[in-house]
Amino acid sequence: RLYENIFRFHVDYLLKKPVWREFEIDGSQTFDDMAEGIIRSMDWDNDHLHSFMFPKTGGGEFQNFLSPYSIDSEYCDNDQYPTYHSNEIRIAEIDYKKYPKFDFMFDFGDGHQFGIKHLGNRLAKKSDNWIVFPKTIDQRGVGPEQYPRYFDEADE
Repeated sequence: RLYENIFRFHVDYLLKKPVWREFEIDGSQTFDDMAEGIIRSMDWDNDHLHSFMFPKTGGGEFQNFLSPYSIDSEYCDNDQYPTYHSNEIRIAEIDYKKYPKFDFMFDFGDGHQFGIKHLGNRLAKKSDNWIVFPKTIDQRGVGPEQYPRYFDEADE
């Protein structure tokens, strides 16, 4: 195998506390796979753009999604900066010593924001079932509705 590490991440949903997930993901998988795992763990449909945002230095605040420090959905293009796409960058290709924390945004209209922390790596085992990665290994809280109803039908 080209990538022999399994990576572990803690993912906090920032708009509702306490909602978090811990994931394991194969280092050969892409950030698109990670996005799918996060979105699926919230019981949402993956029907919007997403972006992973990295601070200018190893920690810091949310970067604007039109930043040179982001990895975006395949169809998310930015005229101001070169765009890295999440289906092209593998999990193992990031230096997590430099970027131990980064952020994720799903659905730019609703702005679902997540904070992600790298918890470490382990060597892959022969007993690992590669089909299930990324997999949720721990979780707390229930994700919010993907499309909350702001008005009752009687109010319309």
